[in-house]
Amino acid sequence: MLVDDPTDPPDDTVIWRYIPLTRLRTILDGQLFCTRPYKFAGDFWEGQYPPAYARNLKRAVDADEFKEEFARRLKIHKYAHFVSCWNICQYEVDWMWTNYGKAPDGVAIQSTVGKLKRCVRPHNWGRVQYYDPAEELTCSNAFGNPPDILYKRRGYNPEAEFRIWFNDDQLLEWIEQNMDTDIDEAKLKEMNEETFKGKKYPISPLPDLVTNLVVAPHGNIDKVKTMCHEAGKSLLARLVTRSALDRPPSAFMD
Repeated sequence: MLVDDPTDPPDDTVIWRYIPLTRLRTILDGQLFCTRPYKFAGDFWEGQYPPAYARNLKRAVDADEFKEEFARRLKIHKYAHFVSCWNICQYEVDWMWTNYGKAPDGVAIQSTVGKLKRCVRPHNWGRVQYYDPAEELTCSNAFGNPPDILYKRRGYNPEAEFRIWFNDDQLLEWIEQNMDTDIDEAKLKEMNEETFKGKKYPISPLPDLVTNLVVAPHGNIDKVKTMCHEAGKSLLARLVTRSALDRPPSAFMD
C-alpha cells in the first residue's frame, strides 16, 4: 500500500471509469476487469521507469550494476500487474467520452477513491505522475517510490489517471527465477491462457461503488436501465442518469 505518498489522493476524490456498453455487462455481473499494462492501447512506454533514473545513476555510480534491476522492474510493471484506470475529475470530460466511453454507446461509472478501494480491495493504488522524459525528475527513491507503473509521459496528462492494481504472484515468482528470459504474449498464454490479457476481480457490494451510472452524451438511457434490470441490479438502475453534456442552454436560463 502507498502510505503518506503524494500519489495517494484523499478517499473523497471523485473518479470516473468510462467504458463502452459492451463492457457494462461485466460490471453488472459484479466484476471489474483489470488489464495487464502491455495490453494498454497507444502508450508503448507502459511500465517504463523514467529515463532520468538511468541518467542520474550513470553520474553517481557504475550503472551496469543496475541494468538487471531495471530490466526486472520493467518486466514486473509491464506484465505482472492487473490494472484498472480511472479519471480524476469533479465532472464529465468530453475527451474521455470520445476516447474511452465510445459515446454515444457508452457509460461512465462515477465513484470515489475510497469507494473503489473498499469495494474492490486492490493490492495497491495511486495517482499517475506525468513527466517530461528530457527533464530531470525529482524523486525520493529511484527504486520504486512511487512505483514505475505510476509514471507516464506528460502528453497523457489529460487522462488524469488514478490506478488500482493486483499483483500476478505466479508471474512475479517466474520473473525472479528467469531473469535472462524475455516475456511476451506467447509466454503469458503458455503460463495461463485465461489471464494473459487480464483478470476479473469481484466488486462487493456493487451498489456501494457507484455514485452515478452516467449514460454517454446522446446515448439511450432506457437501454442502460433495462440492462440493469435484466441483470437483477434494480438498485443500480436507480443511479442511471443522463450526461450533463446533454443539457441544453435553456436549462441554465431560468
